Amino acid sequence: MAKLVLLRGHPPQRIFSLFHNDSVRIGRKVPKDEICIEDGCISRAHAIILYEDGKYMVHDLHSTNGTYVNGSSVEKHHLKDGDVITVGQCMLRFQGTAISGGEEIDIPTRVSLRTDREGTTTDRREFARGCLT
Repeated sequence: MAKLVLLRGHPPQRIFSLFHNDSVRIGRKVPKDEICIEDGCISRAHAIILYEDGKYMVHDLHSTNGTYVNGSSVEKHHLKDGDVITVGQCMLRFQGTAISGGEEIDIPTRVSLRTDREGTTTDRREFARGCLT
């Protein structure tokens, strides 16, 4: 299963699973973004991860501060295992390949991360089979 691992951001090491038949948007606006990160340097709809022709791709959605892969600015980029995507102050590492077959796994359809003034991070996850807050 392909994953995005939050390397820098709140909280670090958060893992987001990817399905090959879904697109996953990254941004700071709830409720439309599947990976919502509260960072003033991230656009409301910053980037999208798509599965196309057997490969994962990241597309910048005309964000203000751009999307970077391995330090290079990109508009569209085929992701390889280990690639590091930077949006705003956050870094996400792409891991793995697509799921083979029709494996059914509970993963969040939307994750919202927020940090309060004291530095405490909370998240809200909505699952396809219910809601966990």
